Amino acid sequence: MISSDAATTHGSLNSRPLETIKGLTPPAMGQTSSAVENETLTTDATIFPNVPPPITHSAGYFMTEWLDALNIVLNFIKPSVAWAWDTCQVLSGSGSVAQGCSQATGWTQIAFNWQNGWGSSSAYSEASGNYYDAVFCLLLGQNKGMGVQYLYSNLYGYPDGSLSGEWSSLTYGGCTGIIHSNNYVVRTLH
Repeated sequence: MISSDAATTHGSLNSRPLETIKGLTPPAMGQTSSAVENETLTTDATIFPNVPPPITHSAGYFMTEWLDALNIVLNFIKPSVAWAWDTCQVLSGSGSVAQGCSQATGWTQIAFNWQNGWGSSSAYSEASGNYYDAVFCLLLGQNKGMGVQYLYSNLYGYPDGSLSGEWSSLTYGGCTGIIHSNNYVVRTLH
């Protein structure tokens, strides 16, 4: 039985602004351009349809972990994603995942699922898992084990270069009040 104790949080990073080129005026369709002083033009492909936007590569990971009162990691899921983008769309992407639990304190993995991929709107790495410890609470004098179920731990990379993670998990069983979660997004490339 899963208790009503549940935790939810979201994380994200900001994307960088488009670069600008000083001193240019966008040409009308079918006309050539001429330099005009003190004007600013973005490198957006909608203004210069024949000039593709620059391609940028980015990567990052989303750490979702549960820790005990001494901040020792009991279990974690860490989806990662790497993608290429051009401000208009995601051009390619791949994902990976790391996961684990502290077997020294009695934790075992019950279930784990992972998928990754990409489309024009995002690259993604999505994971879920269930971890259980039959010993941890016994050491504290309680007669039942304890578990953590990661309903989802997902990471997304977007066409503007932004990166976001989202998660939801449940704790169940005995002594769940002494553990807490920690979640953060880290950009590892641009």
